[in-house]
Amino acid sequence: MIVGKPYQSQGIGSALLLEAKNWANNRNLDYLELSVLSESAGAITLYEKTWVQRYEPYNAF
Repeated sequence: MIVGKPYQSQGIGSALLLEAKNWANNRNLDYLELSVLSESAGAITLYEKTWVQRYEPYNAF
């Protein structure tokens, strides 16, 4: 998910995350997996302010 610069800090990202959570709940999913680049400070801040829980990355190989 990307919110364009002119639209950031207006609650759009939070609304999108909430809608994703509701979508998953309506489908009885146990979890959603989000990925974020370490340099995406704004996204990380948003995720930390919400219900999103951090899991450290792992190497599958």
